[in-house]
Amino acid sequence: MQKAGKANRMKMKRIRNYSSGTDTDDVEEDGASSLLQQSITSEKKESEIAKVDGTNEMTYKILGQESFVKAKKITVTSKWIASGTTFPADLSRENLVELDAIAGLHPRLLDSVKNNIERWFPVQNSVLPHLIAESIRPSFLPPRDLAISAPTGSGKTLCYILPILNSLAYTAAPSLHALVVAPVQNLITQIEAEFKKFDVFDIKTASLCGSHDVNRERRQLKDARIVFATPGRLIDHLVNPLSHMDVSHLRYLVIDEADRMSQTARLEWLDTLEQSARLCGGWSSVDDLLVARHLQKILVSATLSRDVEKLHIWKLRYPRLFRASAKRSEEVVSTATVPAADVDQIEGAVLLPASMSHFVVICELKMKPLALYLQVRSKPEWKKVLVFANNKLASRRLAILLKVLSDSSYQVEELSANLFGRRRQKILNRFKKGSTRMLIASDVLSRGIDVQDIDAVINYDKPASERLFIHRVGRTARCGKPGTALSLTTPQERKELESMLSRTGCWRDVKETKLEVDDGDPLQEKYRAALVTLKEVVERRNVKDIVNEMSANYFMADLVSDTLSAKFAGEWTDAALFAPYQNQQALLNEYADCVAARAFLRMVELPIRLEERPNAEFMSPTGKVPFLKLQNVIVPEFMPIVNFVAKKGVRLSSGLTDAQRADMFAHMALIEEVLKNAELYIVWVEDSTYSEVTRRRYGSVYLWPLNQILPALKRREVNRHLAALEWSDKSLDAVIDAADSCFKSLSSKLAHNECFMGDLPTELDALAFGHLYTILTTELPNMDLANALRKYSNLTEFCRRIDQKYFTAD
Repeated sequence: MQKAGKANRMKMKRIRNYSSGTDTDDVEEDGASSLLQQSITSEKKESEIAKVDGTNEMTYKILGQESFVKAKKITVTSKWIASGTTFPADLSRENLVELDAIAGLHPRLLDSVKNNIERWFPVQNSVLPHLIAESIRPSFLPPRDLAISAPTGSGKTLCYILPILNSLAYTAAPSLHALVVAPVQNLITQIEAEFKKFDVFDIKTASLCGSHDVNRERRQLKDARIVFATPGRLIDHLVNPLSHMDVSHLRYLVIDEADRMSQTARLEWLDTLEQSARLCGGWSSVDDLLVARHLQKILVSATLSRDVEKLHIWKLRYPRLFRASAKRSEEVVSTATVPAADVDQIEGAVLLPASMSHFVVICELKMKPLALYLQVRSKPEWKKVLVFANNKLASRRLAILLKVLSDSSYQVEELSANLFGRRRQKILNRFKKGSTRMLIASDVLSRGIDVQDIDAVINYDKPASERLFIHRVGRTARCGKPGTALSLTTPQERKELESMLSRTGCWRDVKETKLEVDDGDPLQEKYRAALVTLKEVVERRNVKDIVNEMSANYFMADLVSDTLSAKFAGEWTDAALFAPYQNQQALLNEYADCVAARAFLRMVELPIRLEERPNAEFMSPTGKVPFLKLQNVIVPEFMPIVNFVAKKGVRLSSGLTDAQRADMFAHMALIEEVLKNAELYIVWVEDSTYSEVTRRRYGSVYLWPLNQILPALKRREVNRHLAALEWSDKSLDAVIDAADSCFKSLSSKLAHNECFMGDLPTELDALAFGHLYTILTTELPNMDLANALRKYSNLTEFCRRIDQKYFTAD
């Protein structure tokens, strides 16, 4: 008891001493103990007081005026990025260098260079001396990897073509020497053509991309010294032993348009390639230096240095950065004056060509086509005009409208994902030759395609990002030639565009104008007449598209044409929706379309009965299910059903503005072009799903041998369809990534709303529900698609709400 009482008295005395600010104690302390006691903070004292009072609460004094201050975000940038070599972006005469300034090229190669170019561009003058020297005298130590960031049209391609050719002039080994990877087939074709222009050594090459025959590519690989490949076809050959693709002696790995592949490269193909090349991730011993020690990675892009935080995925070895500086010398920000935390935002990291003029025209959304027409009409010196729209529907209709407005005084054509193979190349060739003055394109053309002497690039729709803007307008003002970039924006979009482009220094010297057309101007009447013509053409084309799809049901063509052109004036009675057996026969994509159609018809409160038929596919005039039968009218597929109902005056989206409706259709196009293709891929291409589910369900309603033959024939048909859209050669991971991007876009659009466009459902809600609900509730051997969707909780909750509201009674 005495000891306890003494201990309590000592505690109370210590408390009084803390309160009075003294630091005395009954216990004698030495010097070290005293120093330690003096360092005790007031927070610890207050904590001990709380303990003495018998409470369990720990209270701490809040620093900084008793309020939390938001800490500044600090980004740590690697030294090699901060100290990167810069060169002028301006291709003016004073920045060009004589060809004799770079030594080390093989005499025959130098002659070829002199026959094709007059002077070195700044990026070539900065990069080539290092790579040329290494191509002649490889050192014992591994070469440093390179990242090259320069404006489009500045000559980056030659920076790796010449060193590869020069290296081969001094290398006798017959192994694969260089691999050039690019994201799209058109860019591969362009790089290969540029290579052949300078090849004086008759070097054997192989081009690997989706449009080529695989067996032909395998024959080329046997003797190839240089390979040009898209990622999907590259991985096909790497993992297939029949291809005999040996990359163990690879000297150069070039990744062109690297920023476009940075999200998925490591997962899709880079890990496999590095393992095949026996490239280790780091140096832990002398042996590591000897494994693939001469392999050098070269990353090339116009926007690479804006993605410095993503460059780590490439695992560059002791890398060097070469980047373009600002347009004018006084705009260059020295890395010495920039805090380390802000180095990844150095001004001038991404630049437009100095010879480019940038204009912005502000107008209302509905007047954009007229503004575009007036700009082109007022510039007769523009012989080649490239126009970018955000989706294929917009590009198709814009092309029709401009043809009408121009009165066929010049040729207008459309280039989009609708086209493939030779048709696309023929249109592109006509534009290159100048016979086509205006080309309307979706973003399939925005990267890496070098069409000479484009006078103007016009952004009809606001690009989704500053990087996309750079790659779009980079088609003009190439190689120092003058060019014009023109952006059409609404008053609402203008501020967003300025904010987006200011981040990359692309808003400098922008000239802004507003479209001014009086109501009484004859142009207004001409524009209205053109819109009427557009509507008629689109309606006729929709009918033609459906009729043309009936190759397997040609005998019903007349019936379908009559049905679609008929103005149905009867009552909505005895309506039926025909589909395959939902539980035993329907596949993922078919079930999704059926659910979407049923959801839409319930949202507009039009009663239908579901009729399940084993031969519904063959009953449909287009071969597509579901189809609506209303008395003597047959309407197949979701969108034609929606349009048919709209002609009766029932439209879910009638309350939306033009801008909102355009946004809705853009997201619907995303589902149609991405998600439906992903579903087809999973069902018909992915082996486990096809063998365990698709083949059995599709053939379940037929007798032998049809139940074995028809699934195989259908699979071949679907593969041809996907190949035309460049989907059949995608890896499963690439397909899931594409679907995930679609899910992400839909999730962002839905946010916390009840429906996608607000509180009330639209056609988008019906279509999205059909596909999302089906993906979530269908059990397949491969559940990657469903797992990707489940990451977005607002989409799964949306499906639950629609299901409860419209299908609970079922």
